[in-house]
Amino acid sequence: MKTTDTFQKIFYQPREVFAALKSQRNWLPAALVLLAVVVLQSSLVGYSVTRVYAEYEPSEAERDRYEAFMDEYREEIEAAQESARGGIVDIDGWAGSGTEERIVLVSDPGRGISLFNVAIAFFTFLIALAIEVGYFRFVGAELDLSFNTVDWITFTAWSRIPGAVLALLGVILVLLFTGFQANLANFEPFSIVRWIPIPLRPDRGVNLLNINVYHLNAALIWVIALQTIGFRIWTGRSLVFSLAVVALPTFIFYVAVLWMSMDVFFWYQLFG
Repeated sequence: MKTTDTFQKIFYQPREVFAALKSQRNWLPAALVLLAVVVLQSSLVGYSVTRVYAEYEPSEAERDRYEAFMDEYREEIEAAQESARGGIVDIDGWAGSGTEERIVLVSDPGRGISLFNVAIAFFTFLIALAIEVGYFRFVGAELDLSFNTVDWITFTAWSRIPGAVLALLGVILVLLFTGFQANLANFEPFSIVRWIPIPLRPDRGVNLLNINVYHLNAALIWVIALQTIGFRIWTGRSLVFSLAVVALPTFIFYVAVLWMSMDVFFWYQLFG
């Protein structure tokens, strides 16, 4: 199959693509396109957040709330000084010095589309790809499959392209509707949690699954579906078994996020 055909059909004829990739080790074009999409997405988000930081002007009510918060924070520091006597203290998650009562908020509007952000996106992409390839390499070895590292790089890179493109389109849509001034929390238009009502934690006022689970979105589900199809074609295993293998890392990750977003006291409140 030609590379151009592979890029097109991975979106709407994945079975044909994976059947061809089983004998073709054409991984480099997919990896380059995937990297370009990830870096472009990161750059657009960084550019938008930069503009938000640079042009944001707090209202008088926000300034008053901040001053009230600072007054309360200073009182807590003073109370902690009596017992800590100059040491480093931690009050409700806020770290501060027992001998210092001043706090400075620093906004860095120059961090948006810098080479540093692009480099972070690049290395994050490489690390994530390596972890996923390593996982499939391990599973393949345990199942006595005759696939090597290059095979799994091919499998992973091609299967992730549709999800990456969908995520990029989501970012572009957000920017178009917000005038390229969207806050960081707005860049998950395809998030499952955004469209499913989930109760809030009464003690923190945040989603039970925390903000990290906003990444559980349509793009990720699409990737899991494609990898399930591909794994089934490559290995001849059942659909249920293939889905279990592919979805296991994501399941473990989000269970860990759910667990870390709650404390023992809240579990007692929820189920007690």
